Amino acid sequence: MKKLLFGPKDAQSGEIARAFSECGRREIVAAAFAVAEKYVKLYELAEERNGDGRVRVALGTAKLWAKGVVKMPYAKAKILDAHAAARAAYSPVATAAARAVAQAASAVHSPRHVMGAVYYGLTAVALAKGGDVNCEEVEAEKARILQTIDRIKADPPPPDGWADFLLTKEERADRAASAKRKAEIPQEWLRQTSAAPAAGSGSKRKRGSKSSDDEAVVAPERIEPPVSVSVRGDETGESDENRNGTTASEENGKNAPDGA
Repeated sequence: MKKLLFGPKDAQSGEIARAFSECGRREIVAAAFAVAEKYVKLYELAEERNGDGRVRVALGTAKLWAKGVVKMPYAKAKILDAHAAARAAYSPVATAAARAVAQAASAVHSPRHVMGAVYYGLTAVALAKGGDVNCEEVEAEKARILQTIDRIKADPPPPDGWADFLLTKEERADRAASAKRKAEIPQEWLRQTSAAPAAGSGSKRKRGSKSSDDEAVVAPERIEPPVSVSVRGDETGESDENRNGTTASEENGKNAPDGA
């Protein structure tokens, strides 16, 4: 089923086209992914007995393509699988939904495909209601798409995590400069560390000589051993010291008579 119930000339999709025209490329791709999630579920629901995972895989692969994880030939093959699933579908609703997902996935390659996702998506919703293009479900779907676009425009996706081809020229330049700075840090560190003398290295100096490096080293103060303090020395078990810190032998020497 290739017949579309919506196109560039109808009012329902014309407003959506104008909203997309105000978006950048990365915003269009992000919106296409968000919108297509519903069409994956619509395909699986309509083709419950005969469907397979090709449509879901196509959208997931497109997301990896947008991140730069996979290349276009691989993603293109999965998108063609989604089109094949559309041709094999028994339900016209499933066919339109599968094509909507394939078009949304192709928006990574060209933003123009996003409107194909809209046309097929609205067609799938209308076919689910007997082909009524003016039903409440179609109006609700149009509102959902517009709300998705507005949300992404208000909070656009940052360049981090996206493939280079989905960045602006300025963003690609910033990414390249950032990568260059990160690559230079280890080299600069190696230059600094190789210039510093290793501990214990260098020729022996004459005793008493002082180098410029020695002037920057401050010798630690001598740490005296702790002094044990007690009220009564004989109760501490320290019989060789009295309370004034004088040893017993020294005290006896003071009191001993001359010549002793």
